[in-house]
Amino acid sequence: MRGTGRDTMHHALHPLAAYWSKRDFRRTPEPKGRLRRASGMPRFVVQLHEAHRRHWDLRLEIGGVLKSWSLPVGPSVNPRERRVAIPAEDHPVQYASFQGTIPPGLHGAGRMLLWDAGTWEHLAEGSPAEGHARGRLDLRLSGSKLRGAFALFRPQPGERSPWVLVKLEDEEADAETDVVALRPQAVRRVARRQNA
Repeated sequence: MRGTGRDTMHHALHPLAAYWSKRDFRRTPEPKGRLRRASGMPRFVVQLHEAHRRHWDLRLEIGGVLKSWSLPVGPSVNPRERRVAIPAEDHPVQYASFQGTIPPGLHGAGRMLLWDAGTWEHLAEGSPAEGHARGRLDLRLSGSKLRGAFALFRPQPGERSPWVLVKLEDEEADAETDVVALRPQAVRRVARRQNA
């Protein structure tokens, strides 16, 4: 049964509306999710997505959702390497623990693995939401693979314009290590049944 026009309008304005509209939750193991109130340090996750084109998805908890970017060649800990970060729809915070296989024929079909996870801290003045709206986030990641200061910024104006992720010079920077090649494994095993 379809909702009323008012329900549809409310749904369309919801931060997760784009995420929900792209998924059939009767068939996908992905969480439907909901907005989450902030509590404690915000989380980040990098998921290796073995879809039609292999890529990594960077997600930062901001404003009750996971703001998301696709990294075609994965993150780097070398400050001389800039990584293109293509904005994607907001995901529910519950997606931060998702691993599994999205069935063929569905949006994002393929295997999703947790490549890294942890907490993050906003280093600039103002809130993370304000930084995101301005197109610049200076952050400190505390994960098992990605640690230390990074900048995530949008060089050109426009909501759908690509962003850039770059490691900043600090004690965690390493110009000699390809962290994606050296540490390709997931941070934890995939559960046998996602909905168990």
